[in-house]
Amino acid sequence: MKLGLSVNLNTLPIWHRKGRWRPQLLFTNQSQGAVFSADTGVFQDVAGTLPVTQPGQSVARLNDQSGLGLHATQSAPNSRPTFGRHPASGLRNRLPNTRMDGAALGVLGAGGALPATWGISNIPNTAVEVLSTAPKAGRPNIRIRLNGTPTGNIQINFTPPASVSSATGQTWTGSAWVQQVGGSSANISGVALINTHFSTSGFLGATNGGDFSSTIAQDIRRAASGILSGAGITNTRILLQLSSAGGAIDITLDISAPQLEQASAPSAVQVTGANGFDVTEEGQADIPYLGFDGVDDRLVLASAFSGLTSYTLAAAHDIAFLPAAPNEGIIFGGIGRFTKTVSSGLRWRNESTANQVDFSTPSVAGRQVDMVRVDGAAAPDAWRNGQAATINTTAGSFSPLVGLTHVFSAGNAYSSGRFYAGALIPRALSGTERMTLQTWLASKAALTI
Repeated sequence: MKLGLSVNLNTLPIWHRKGRWRPQLLFTNQSQGAVFSADTGVFQDVAGTLPVTQPGQSVARLNDQSGLGLHATQSAPNSRPTFGRHPASGLRNRLPNTRMDGAALGVLGAGGALPATWGISNIPNTAVEVLSTAPKAGRPNIRIRLNGTPTGNIQINFTPPASVSSATGQTWTGSAWVQQVGGSSANISGVALINTHFSTSGFLGATNGGDFSSTIAQDIRRAASGILSGAGITNTRILLQLSSAGGAIDITLDISAPQLEQASAPSAVQVTGANGFDVTEEGQADIPYLGFDGVDDRLVLASAFSGLTSYTLAAAHDIAFLPAAPNEGIIFGGIGRFTKTVSSGLRWRNESTANQVDFSTPSVAGRQVDMVRVDGAAAPDAWRNGQAATINTTAGSFSPLVGLTHVFSAGNAYSSGRFYAGALIPRALSGTERMTLQTWLASKAALTI
């Protein structure tokens, strides 16, 4: 999808047209600044001797790529961000485990186990056996035998109730391949995928994908789609329901590639690991990122980026809103709350000197490239995904930069989301430099702008 920035290659410097541009070139003759990228210089230890190699590993050090040594580290293990990856197409499947991580062959409670985060209700564990976790037609698959007497409608849940955030009025689709491969459908009156949704007070309603028991012998993708209705919806989930007609059952099912996405129909299969930080899609490149939890995760810069009257802040990110300040989120933060931030609402603040700028560009969900450029005391310029933002200066001229010391936190405030790449540059970039940097940042998040 084009987002509005047209870069004329004929106007770019020769080193960029030949594909040799490096962000280090922005720091010639500079004494401070930094460039960070989640695909380079990421380590599990503060000393930088143990590289991150797998999604789900914690990040203790992110090396500055500018050559100026403004590395970002975190000595407290519980406050470290997590390394993750998702497909270049973006993250759609919200289920935390469709790779079948944690599944084990055998009867539940006697060596057997369903995939981590999965659950089953209304049938004894002794009546549930995992027979296989071998892939099927290239999809992750689990084969389950249900052999016993249900106590109600059997429900196989692919995620806990509160794990997938949603809201009233959104359209969601749950899907999975479900096929009967053994036994019979005796005493089963119906089979359906169902999306259920909840508020903070409990269950609100469901979208039933319809009974497919007449085609259950076929290996086809099943789906349940609908608009979430009801006041105050906070979460949704997907489950497979086998309606009981009474009496014992003996049926063997293959369940492949369950998916839950905010869409009106199922899209390409994305396979997710149990840790939630490893998502892949066939034919799509893997995009690395650092995930911050919004609770205490943060990285600390080796020294403060400060004392400047002209500078540029830029980042490729997918930041979430702060609950206490829904128009703001922190990428680069300082000693005061929201000091010098590039944010979800494109709000830039320096509360310690009472300066504030609000940009009219609305907050958007998903990956984006944000940039703020300050050149002296005048109001700064800002761009989101290459589009210039309209600016209102609410507190007059700007004072020199007080100091940026953290990534994804400022004072006692923390942001959650994904960080792909970013830069702290100790001068106001030219137009050509800005467009070149925006293009580089967009490539780190697999965006075209």
